[in-house]
Amino acid sequence: MSPVPWAVEAETLVLGLLPLAGARAAAGGLLVALAFYVIATVVNLRRMWRIARRLDRVPSLEAGPP
Repeated sequence: MSPVPWAVEAETLVLGLLPLAGARAAAGGLLVALAFYVIATVVNLRRMWRIARRLDRVPSLEAGPP
């Protein structure tokens, strides 16, 4: 699995730059960050689900030769 590539940029924006713009911008940025992390979590769960399905289809090597 590859990490979500834009996570560092989102954290820099929300935690570093938006507080400099004021409290209202910081509060709005936190809501945007929350939405971002929900979407990133859904994307990662979907990736894990697809990997697990593919691994379930692979024949097991523990059973030995047929």
